Amino acid sequence: MAAQRETARTDLLNGLQFTNLRAGRFEMGHATANYPGAWDQRPAHQVRITHGYRISAEISNALFEQFDPTHKIVRVGRRAAPVVMVSWFDATAFCDWLGKQTGRRFRLPTEAQWEYACRRHPEAFHGGRGLENWCHDWYGPYPSFMQKDPIGHASGDFRVTRGGDYDEKDGAPSATLRSADLPGDRNTRITFRIVEAPPLSARPLTRRSQGIWARQVSPRPCPWKPAVDMAKPYFATPVPYIHIPVNANGPLYHQHNHDPALTWCDNGDLLAIWYTCITESGRELAIAAARLRYGHFRWDKAGFFWGAPGHNNHAPALWNDGHGTLFHFNGMAASTGWDNLIVLMRKSTDNGATWSSAQIINGNHAHRNQPIPSVFRRSDGAICLPCDAAPGPQGGTALHISRDGGGSWFDPGQGKPAPEFVAGGAGAWIAGIHGAVAQWPNGPIVALGRQNSVMGLKAQRSPREFMPMSVSHDGGNTWAYTASPFAPIAGGQRAQLMHLREGPFLFISFTSADVFLGATKEILIGHGMFSALSADGGKTWTNRKLITDGGRQSLDGRGWTGSFQTDETHAEPAGYLAATQSPDGMIHLISSGIAYHFNLAWLQTPSKG
Repeated sequence: MAAQRETARTDLLNGLQFTNLRAGRFEMGHATANYPGAWDQRPAHQVRITHGYRISAEISNALFEQFDPTHKIVRVGRRAAPVVMVSWFDATAFCDWLGKQTGRRFRLPTEAQWEYACRRHPEAFHGGRGLENWCHDWYGPYPSFMQKDPIGHASGDFRVTRGGDYDEKDGAPSATLRSADLPGDRNTRITFRIVEAPPLSARPLTRRSQGIWARQVSPRPCPWKPAVDMAKPYFATPVPYIHIPVNANGPLYHQHNHDPALTWCDNGDLLAIWYTCITESGRELAIAAARLRYGHFRWDKAGFFWGAPGHNNHAPALWNDGHGTLFHFNGMAASTGWDNLIVLMRKSTDNGATWSSAQIINGNHAHRNQPIPSVFRRSDGAICLPCDAAPGPQGGTALHISRDGGGSWFDPGQGKPAPEFVAGGAGAWIAGIHGAVAQWPNGPIVALGRQNSVMGLKAQRSPREFMPMSVSHDGGNTWAYTASPFAPIAGGQRAQLMHLREGPFLFISFTSADVFLGATKEILIGHGMFSALSADGGKTWTNRKLITDGGRQSLDGRGWTGSFQTDETHAEPAGYLAATQSPDGMIHLISSGIAYHFNLAWLQTPSKG
């Protein structure tokens, strides 16, 4: 019997190749790397490995499925191919199982052990141009001092992955490529190796905040005493809220900043987040943040907010639940692009100074998972998170719903047939991407989207395309489609809809040319960003006006907007919008680069002629 057990133990490891490593020293990282995302390979620093160890080839489907036979359901490739669709937790559980089966000690390699092995024996790692490998370590920045048997950081959101398939044109050296992922994520880009090595004994590093937005955040509740007479019109001079140095090359980038989200904090601050990158599909795309402190007029310098290194972290959203908790939602790709994202959520109870670990709320890398900063609470208390239903321009919007405060989520439109977005039609999806969504108190949920334009009639009875409006009377399960009274919007533009504390809906969008009523009832032909109010749940809209004080000003809209000028008939021509209304009644609006602050009294006053 003992001989049979020993044979079974040996058979498990048959065919699994190991590479032997001796103790030694090496320079970890890359001192001069300058391709996208390479900032976290610096500073290069000396590392000493004090003991020998063995590192395996990538674990195969066949070997992993002796541990977990159910993995066959999601298997990719042949039995001999490296196993994928395994989380960090799956990989560590496999190590424990294999150790018990064989009477030996296995675990995931540390990041330093992986790089040391790859540098010494690159042929065993296929040049590092294949799949990424899970490592033991929590991800974090490198230190500048010499380390002995490092084990990474003490905590974090992400576990390190090494290797991968960055483009050759980036000039990425295979041994120093760094990525990281949520330990619960399963995708087709990550597999793992194991090491046979002595127990870990080094102390982990302690992470420090990288953003000014998290420093010296006041814990005191705001009195919310309006700084101006809210009965009188108020419109503050528009200002930039993104301050990033021109030479920034990671983790913040000056080249492209876009797709913001915004919320008020209980201490009176405003917190804005957005993505920062070189290209929108790149693996370097991460989330930046800036804070406008209560009583201040200039936003803090931007800082890194969140993002899994080596992943496209597309589409952030922020929301204050009104009970002391901020919510951060984000999409995350397996590598590049935003076609197939998972959705995650974090919470903060200290005005955004610190955040909980990221929780995956939809772990399927698929469509319908690109968050939109139009989060709202339904009349019955459920939290609703709109998400683009497809990566293209015509896919519509999904609505993710949680009835338990964010603990669990469902998408009532998932698996339902794609609707035909026509006036008088109905379906389980919202018409148009980037849906601007809000609920009328104890009434219907209303949404206005981009693309999927709906044909309607002008006053002269001639057909014309309009922005689609979707209305749901059953909590977001089904939607009826109509033509709104607003012009369609296109690339580089995203509208915003919100229910104001004073009662009406506020809708903000863009027009290439439309008719507005001036202060003395003259007709103005206006261009750019405008607002409209509705006192009947979106049935009719009044008080349309351009979002400009009429003064001549040159501004940088960033994103796809670029530089523009405002005057009495020209407002910002494009941008992705995000808005919030603080408890003092002030309305705060940001585009891809500019911050606006005004009140309802100003919205109700006709534009200057």
